[in-house]
Amino acid sequence: MPPTMAERVEGVQPSAPLRGLLSVATVLEGDQAGDGSRWLNGVAIDPYPCGCGIVVPGIACVDDPEPLEGEDITPAPEADGWPASFMPFLVYLPDSCSTFGLGPYDQFAARLRTAFDAVEGPAVEGEFWTGAQVPTNPHLADGTSTDAGPPAGIVEGMAQLEQAIAESCRAGVIHMPVAAAVVASAYGLVEVQGQQLRTSAMGTPVVAGAGYTGTGPGGDEPPAGSAWIYATGPVRVRLGDVTVPDGITQAMRRNVNRVIVRAQRPALVEWDRCLHASQLVSMSEAGVPVLPSGSGS
Repeated sequence: MPPTMAERVEGVQPSAPLRGLLSVATVLEGDQAGDGSRWLNGVAIDPYPCGCGIVVPGIACVDDPEPLEGEDITPAPEADGWPASFMPFLVYLPDSCSTFGLGPYDQFAARLRTAFDAVEGPAVEGEFWTGAQVPTNPHLADGTSTDAGPPAGIVEGMAQLEQAIAESCRAGVIHMPVAAAVVASAYGLVEVQGQQLRTSAMGTPVVAGAGYTGTGPGGDEPPAGSAWIYATGPVRVRLGDVTVPDGITQAMRRNVNRVIVRAQRPALVEWDRCLHASQLVSMSEAGVPVLPSGSGS
């Protein structure tokens, strides 16, 4: 218990981690998120075609029904069935306090909202990496990624991911845990540009996610001293309204004399699946990670 006569002051205000997913993704909030609340039922993506442009000799009429020599159409991953669906999930942060020490409820609720704003990004990142709550959603470690290259040190591994992005013939995003990003920075592979982290050679956006776990395709844990990193196409995040109970009456638990409140908002992460590459990297350039025998990655 604090001293009886101690002055009661606000705590040190938390802030959101830097260089996370919300700094790189296209974030849609409020009316921008969709038609009313329909997106809360999920979204079905009409995908853009995958693959690179094709070059053939001569000039062909665009109405020519004959296949062009060298024509090779790469369908989007979901082209053979219904467009890929992405379902929402709920992000929330609870707090509670004894009714005897609560103080003004509006201040209590405001502190909860401030803390929620700080931690929601890592929560979204964790779900995007693992799919823990909605495993049917396409996510980074869902086991459908292609290998960018064999396990490698951080420098070669980043190069292999950049090459995978280049071979998709479109811009991409690299995703890595914070520790891997720090190591990459030590080797001069990434640098801060404005509010974002980007690769120093190509300027590719890098998400250093506080919520990113570093697990591999299918959820496999990486060997000690290593991490999995991924490359994807562009990412879009939809965020609903943040709700906190308006008054203490809604939050009161009279049987235990406590106020129990949670701030929450729905979220949905969707992304261009034409690019989904994975790479196991060592946290040092000297070492090359070795996958355990029997690993499916």
